[in-house]
Amino acid sequence: SSMIGKNQHALLHHTRTNGEQHPAHECPVYRTYHDNKARFIEDDVFWRADGSGFPVEYSCTPLKDENNKTIGSVAIFRDISERKKAEQEARKYRVELAHMARISTMGEMASGMAHELNQPLTAISTNAEACIRLTESQECDRNQLTDTLELISTQAKGPQPLFSN
Repeated sequence: SSMIGKNQHALLHHTRTNGEQHPAHECPVYRTYHDNKARFIEDDVFWRADGSGFPVEYSCTPLKDENNKTIGSVAIFRDISERKKAEQEARKYRVELAHMARISTMGEMASGMAHELNQPLTAISTNAEACIRLTESQECDRNQLTDTLELISTQAKGPQPLFSN
């Protein structure tokens, strides 16, 4: 009852969500009163008497007398604090999921890189062991030894581009 007949703009001190004041001529409730158009505002901030703000959605509808003359506007609002909190939690959860996806992708890439590195290292090791066996044998074929050493050298350099400038 302490609100009845009082100026709603002064009572609610409502602002845009970015904190800017609504000049009286831009206030949706005042505009509804002046142009007779109902409005729905999805995201705004109303302020309590103690100075704390809370997010709201509201509708404003022209209030008419028995002669169909607009004598004010009716604002019906809903405190959307819980919905905002749930949206914030959902956003936080999505950020955490994206982070976990990136970590998982990095793990897969590291695993793939380890596999790619191990393949030539295994081949180099196998061919080096073949060279050792060739040099230990009585009939060491120098050409075969040279070919195997060249193969080891190529494997150690890694994949080469197919085309060069």
